[in-house]
Amino acid sequence: MLQNINELSLPKNCTITDIVAKQGQIINCKHVSRDPYAHPDICKLKEGVWVLRNSLTFPIIMCNQIKGVIKLFNKITAEYFTELDEQNADGFGLVCGVVMQSARYYRRLEEKYMFRQILDCMLSRQSKIPECNLLHYKVPDSLPLVENLLTFKFNPYDMIGHDLVSYIMLIFYKLNILPKFKIEEDIFGRFVCGIFKAIPKLPFHNELHSFNAFHFIVLLTSYTNIQNYCKLTLTEILMLLIAALAQDMDWRGATTPFQFIRGTSLAALYTSPGMVEKTGYISINTALNNA
Repeated sequence: MLQNINELSLPKNCTITDIVAKQGQIINCKHVSRDPYAHPDICKLKEGVWVLRNSLTFPIIMCNQIKGVIKLFNKITAEYFTELDEQNADGFGLVCGVVMQSARYYRRLEEKYMFRQILDCMLSRQSKIPECNLLHYKVPDSLPLVENLLTFKFNPYDMIGHDLVSYIMLIFYKLNILPKFKIEEDIFGRFVCGIFKAIPKLPFHNELHSFNAFHFIVLLTSYTNIQNYCKLTLTEILMLLIAALAQDMDWRGATTPFQFIRGTSLAALYTSPGMVEKTGYISINTALNNA
């Protein structure tokens, strides 16, 4: 129909659709060829192709606001749309608005449910976390694999099967962080253990991955000029190292159905998304503070 038309210049904000969208009134165009807003290139007949004869344009009303416009073309059983068609269109526009409002409402519920699933997974995993291996922690005098611990020759993957908390405490001691801030060894050990308790045992995001990131930051601050370049204080280095250890805390790694399959049904006990969120944050903070 428009194959021989190179360019169409439609007046901005002057079409029937624009008028209905602004005023919210039904426009029944019984004869398009006589309508002042109808574009001649669109309405004219080209080699027997469908021609636009009449149209009925009406708004979609949602919460007393215009949210869309529906346009019907070429009534089949009559020459044009009647007043009865206008009444039906008015009601149909209201129904469409109700459907859109309901869809929007349920979309928000779905988003809240997804957010709740994330937090529920976190709480479910918290219920499956094992306790710390030791009751009291002290900086060890000697450890296996301690050779090259603070050098680039050290391979963190050799730590598989070893108690990472003891090695982390030894590194903090060698960096003079524990003596400098007078941090009690037992409290610090329980704190690190609390971090590991909040890290899931997944194939990639696990305790060893956190230790690898932590060890890299240790070497970065010890063997490069980044400490002087960034003017990092000892407090900032402490924060950076803790952040490296805790980077994967509460990484979900699974869905709520997966947690149910594992036998953890704690998520089903909560019905309020806000309560789940608050409980999750309180659970993490309490676990770290009590470490």
